[in-house]
Amino acid sequence: MWNTLMLGFFTEKKISARRNVRRHGFQDKKMSIKGKLLEELKKREGKPVSGQQLADALGVSRNAVWKAIHALIQEGYPIASAGNRGYCLADGSDLLSASVIRSWLPECCRSLKLKVYREVDSTNREAARLLGAGETGEYLLVSGSQISGRGHNGTSFPSPANQGIYCSFLLHAGLRPEQLENVSRGAAVAVLRTFSALQLPSLSIRGTDEFYLEQKKAGGILCEASSADLESGLFDRLIIGIGLYLSMTSPDGKKQCSRNRLIAEIASQIRQIEYTKPETFLPEYQAAHL
Repeated sequence: MWNTLMLGFFTEKKISARRNVRRHGFQDKKMSIKGKLLEELKKREGKPVSGQQLADALGVSRNAVWKAIHALIQEGYPIASAGNRGYCLADGSDLLSASVIRSWLPECCRSLKLKVYREVDSTNREAARLLGAGETGEYLLVSGSQISGRGHNGTSFPSPANQGIYCSFLLHAGLRPEQLENVSRGAAVAVLRTFSALQLPSLSIRGTDEFYLEQKKAGGILCEASSADLESGLFDRLIIGIGLYLSMTSPDGKKQCSRNRLIAEIASQIRQIEYTKPETFLPEYQAAHL
């Protein structure tokens, strides 16, 4: 199922989208503090840092640090108290990191502009806002959680913090209308190939490109398109949204793959799909579709 978005829609929403982004950041000052705190803790690589050191680094009070730390813990971030030594990220924490994702990206993905968010309303909406702002590049947008994640036909896609991956690709296309339906299928195969490459449990596909692991829903895909030239009849921009709930653990509880590594491999596989040549991926799609 495709949501067909014309460029005029993005243009009309351009001003309001920018205002919403500014207002979102202005309303929650603690959000920026929490984000900076996470970056400081990641830099320490599991070593404790005192509340005073964090306060000095961020230019805020110790009380503000304490409140932000507790808010992050309530959101599910693995922050441990080290007594008088302060706070640290628990061993084996799997926080999203732009630098780590980029370190795993192959050459074919180097041109992607990478943005990692702690939280957004929807990565697909964020991609639409970039289009509305006149961005012409290709992007990979990743978020730790989504406030209003979207599924097919207006359904919601619950996106709790640190319990999966939520990302969107904003890509150039040049596809005819009849070719669009194969984009979500190609993206689904990219995810299947990712799991195979990383030796993760095999997924099946049901319904409108929803992923299942055994009998449990494991994620889904939502694709959207836009056209800047209605006369040509071609869709020049694609938004491919992918959400996965998997914890990436084996039955014995040992981690098999980090979220950063998984996202980078999905990006690599997305780049290799030839959407104008469905014969190169449809057999895999059909084999996995129940």
